[in-house]
Amino acid sequence: MNSDAMRFPLTRIVATVGPASEDPRVLEQMIRAGVTTFRLNFSHGNHDRHENVYRRIRELAVRLERPTTILQDLQGPKLRIGDLKNDQPFEIVTGDVIRICTSPVRGTKIRISTSYSDLANDIRAGNRFLIDDGLIELLVSDVERDTDWGDEVVATVVHCWLVKPQKGINLPGTNVSA
Repeated sequence: MNSDAMRFPLTRIVATVGPASEDPRVLEQMIRAGVTTFRLNFSHGNHDRHENVYRRIRELAVRLERPTTILQDLQGPKLRIGDLKNDQPFEIVTGDVIRICTSPVRGTKIRISTSYSDLANDIRAGNRFLIDDGLIELLVSDVERDTDWGDEVVATVVHCWLVKPQKGINLPGTNVSA
């Protein structure tokens, strides 16, 4: 077999570096165990922290003579729902109708808010609307403009769960302009 193929594998073993794994001894163990790519999640931490981890990985790769790459996972736009009334999660059930508005209201079973002001421009009836990594699935039935609560998306609950404050929104199949 070609020695370059042994030295530079065509596949990668990717590991995310976090608080528990950024210690140099742990990083060394990970490299020795076969990790070839380290993922730095830029949604968390700051520039100095990531720079220090980057430097440690580079130093270890040279010292251990192991080809090691670094994957920088950059944070894109974060779409989230707002806060909830009394800061209390609440349950919605399949078939419920809920409104997602662009005005900063404290959410209830009837209406929740989002800071994403262009939501009504990007979403259409028939689109899926996911909350909390897809634990909640909504089906958009209408978009209403200039209501007392700003623009509103009207949706029916397809898959129910607890609505919790500040959870992420995903809009699969939608061109998000954020």
